[in-house]
Amino acid sequence: MKSEIRMYHGRPTLWVDGKMEIPILFFGNTDIGTNVTEQAALAASAGIHLHSGIYNLHFTDTAPVQCPVIADQPAAREAISDLCRCLDLIMDGDPLAKILLRVKVGAYFSETPPEWRDQKIVYADGKTVPEGGDMELVSTSSDRWADVVDQKLTEMVQFLIGSSKYRDHVIGIHLENCEWFEYGFRESGSDVSAVANAKFAAWQKKKYGDDIIPAEVPRDLPNNISFEFYEHTLLTEKAEQRFIDYFDFINELVAERIERFAKTVKDASDNRLLVLAFYGYYFELADCQSGHFRMQKLLNSPYLDGFAGPVSYSDRTNAAPHGAVGATSAYMTAVDSIVRHGKLWFQESDQRTTVNGSAKEGWLPGTDSVAAIGQIHKREVGDILLHGCGMWAMDLCGTGWLKDNRIWHTLAGWKDIYASYLEQASETGHFD
Repeated sequence: MKSEIRMYHGRPTLWVDGKMEIPILFFGNTDIGTNVTEQAALAASAGIHLHSGIYNLHFTDTAPVQCPVIADQPAAREAISDLCRCLDLIMDGDPLAKILLRVKVGAYFSETPPEWRDQKIVYADGKTVPEGGDMELVSTSSDRWADVVDQKLTEMVQFLIGSSKYRDHVIGIHLENCEWFEYGFRESGSDVSAVANAKFAAWQKKKYGDDIIPAEVPRDLPNNISFEFYEHTLLTEKAEQRFIDYFDFINELVAERIERFAKTVKDASDNRLLVLAFYGYYFELADCQSGHFRMQKLLNSPYLDGFAGPVSYSDRTNAAPHGAVGATSAYMTAVDSIVRHGKLWFQESDQRTTVNGSAKEGWLPGTDSVAAIGQIHKREVGDILLHGCGMWAMDLCGTGWLKDNRIWHTLAGWKDIYASYLEQASETGHFD
């Protein structure tokens, strides 16, 4: 099976084995694993056969696997078993499923070999767990981690392509690593670990030459904690060059990691799988410390087919009047630039519902009825229709937010309208 993005009537569209697919998906939280099969079946009964789920790369054993299909190593068998479990949760509900698999490439320190102890993120206060966090993560600066991600992605894709059970169901890989900003940076600031400093020093030597004495990752970045009030955003003084250098470094690093792993997937699949990444959150993380400010590099990359991000949280994370349920469902990114580069943007609609007791859970306000989520989805599909994007309805907490056939039949109706509109459209919209 081959999946690709083609320009059609002036906008990027999803094609699987030569057939255009309307990019509206069910996202089941296979990381948690409850209610996924049942909701996939409801989506399928309404005619929606595109799905997404989550698989975490395993780092416990970093030895290469010669043939992951018949791997002898216990850790490799465990990894393959977990991958199959994630896919089966969806396919058991929809035997016709086409799956865009989200793959978490971040390495939780507790799941890495002992010799990786010096590879984890460290914050300026000396802590390795950010404020409000509950885990330690390996630094994006770690070349050891990046090399193993390449290896694990190659093994995983080779298994999928070689599997008679899965090769006709997986259409792409969605690369994810804490949504591609350094874990905890908003709450606790930048990674100042030894591995981050070494990577930053190498970047400076490449830019300025070997004679320079490299600066360390600044511990006094302006607005280092993203929730603080911005008093200093324009860097104009010579002494601030070290800040500018760090911003250039972290954005180049993140974009390079994404493109590198995307190429790995493309090469391992002989260019048959799509590759997406979370990226470009300009209207939600408005500081370049995020690592999201090298979008042009990724827009120009032949290895990335698209990008994704949740609908804006900025106006729906508190009770009304500060954040009404559903709110504006705004884009986090400059979406029309993405579309005009022939890439497909996916809106992640993680809107909470009252279904299955879901309104009692988590931190997002919940809709008060099935009819309300139908109206939210109507607006979101209308929005992606006009801009030429896709979306997935997401059961974020994995407890059954979308476990109601009325939700899926309503969404399938909007899918049909999207298809009809697409056949009549001649070009993407022109927006002021």
